[in-house]
Amino acid sequence: MSRSMVALAISLTAALALGLWTWVPPLLRQDIGMTPVTPSRLTVDPAATGTATLGGGYTVGLNQSGFRYAKDDLPMLDTVTRGSPVVALLGQVSGATTSSPREEIDAVLDRSHFTDLAVTREEAVWIGVVEGEVDGRRVSLPLRWQVHLVGDTIETLLTVPGADAVVVPVDWRPAVTGIAPALPARNLRLRAWWFARGLGEEAAYEWVLGTIVGLGPPSAARGIDLRGDGRIDLHVWSPAVRLRVTGLPQAAGR
Repeated sequence: MSRSMVALAISLTAALALGLWTWVPPLLRQDIGMTPVTPSRLTVDPAATGTATLGGGYTVGLNQSGFRYAKDDLPMLDTVTRGSPVVALLGQVSGATTSSPREEIDAVLDRSHFTDLAVTREEAVWIGVVEGEVDGRRVSLPLRWQVHLVGDTIETLLTVPGADAVVVPVDWRPAVTGIAPALPARNLRLRAWWFARGLGEEAAYEWVLGTIVGLGPPSAARGIDLRGDGRIDLHVWSPAVRLRVTGLPQAAGR
């Protein structure tokens, strides 16, 4: 092979490598700026324990294992088993309007305590607090978990006034696949990913359960972290989270 051919091959290889690095989103690189968190204790008082029937066979229930969303007794989504379904973050996110936000966390409130449940024909509302230690002192923020049915979608509005961000840890299931354009249309295994700005509130990913999960509000920086053991963490940089679970489940059981 001539020197010119070798030089050409090297140039093409370098150009290809540079092109791939330029086009691969920052969320695929090792450091994507999303901080792993670990949910701690869940406590549910008797007054908050129970299952709400939303109509059409759809139900949402809470017990000491966590929340279960179901259709005709088949699970659509479970929160993390025997851990807090809510983690509140104090801090800030930089680069929120770019494709590569970066979390800067000052404190993590990782314990939740649900005290009450109110059920009407239209919705169910769980009330409680999320707690943690900040600078050696106990901090408690109010927590409201509200669910209702819209068509074949269970919509949740989760609010934690005073939090800068909220993480919802859900129970792990295999074959978590992104839905474009919010997330890459591929298996999202063992990585963390930021949502495309303004997208994914209605449909962000699907999984082996056969249901589709969406996460809002779209104006907030949002991400999905699959690096935790036995769970999937949904990060939202807002004190109010909208979680949507849609479709007909195909698999049973926790």
